[in-house]
Amino acid sequence: MACKTYPDLYVNVAKLADESKNPQLAALARQQEITRWSELLAANPMNQVARIHLVQLLQTDAEGFKESEQLLKEGINLRPTPLLKRALSDVYRRQFVRDLAGSEDTVGNLVMLNKAIQVDPTNPLVALQISDLVKKSVRPIEDLSSDLHKVLASGAANVAVHALLAEIELTRNNPNAAKMHLKQVFHAAPTAAKYADQLMQLYLADGKFNEAIQAGQRALSQLRQDKLLKARFVDGLQHTMGLAYLRAERHAEAVTAFEGALAANPNRLDTRQVLAESFRRVGNDTEAAKHEQFIEAHATSESRISDSADASDQ
Repeated sequence: MACKTYPDLYVNVAKLADESKNPQLAALARQQEITRWSELLAANPMNQVARIHLVQLLQTDAEGFKESEQLLKEGINLRPTPLLKRALSDVYRRQFVRDLAGSEDTVGNLVMLNKAIQVDPTNPLVALQISDLVKKSVRPIEDLSSDLHKVLASGAANVAVHALLAEIELTRNNPNAAKMHLKQVFHAAPTAAKYADQLMQLYLADGKFNEAIQAGQRALSQLRQDKLLKARFVDGLQHTMGLAYLRAERHAEAVTAFEGALAANPNRLDTRQVLAESFRRVGNDTEAAKHEQFIEAHATSESRISDSADASDQ
């Protein structure tokens, strides 16, 4: 009776049923919740919360994937919000994980990961997924690289293929090859902050700070427009942008970039250090001192924590 009066309780009942090994009760609670959110969505198709809840309930198997994809595409057609795009991107990413679990054909399954990037290039979980494919690969990297290059030769390469090859070449310490693939990723998905940052770092390593600045400006302009300047990996992009401005002796702009990195991630001590140095260069010793004091206080705190840990081990 309580669940009928308060339908949101069904999710808690389902969780408790799972924990108590009662699949019948869990299935009933799940179906009741699907009905609840379906009714809310039917009453108001613009209800993003109901749409997202439904997707979370449905994406448990292949059939649920199709329903989830359709629900989110319909919502995006009504109003393409970042929330719905992120949800659809993650539906594709999760399907990639499921496909990969049922097959060792990483390359053949990349179509879903590519869809995830195309729908939402800023999704950090996609970038982490691609990185893990290299770091945690059960296959020799040489075999994976060989299969990916066959895709390139066939003319069927996509953003996910180039992103994965970029990760492989960076692991191999082959910056020129990595840069070639990162350019392809950046061309298709400039707001994929991790890859934009990696490309800028390689430009800087080659002394091409103007190219780094141009790439950073393009990425950050779109991220700013999408109100995603505090998204994951953007702090690294802003930090590298600051370094590029320093190389170009554009110190005031470097300060702005470093401050942007700290706005996204206040705990970046490397950024605070170069920001303090940048403030010194533009004659703002007061602001420089504030950041230097923060670094010193943080170092003192870390030292105390380390000393306490050492003492407890004795």
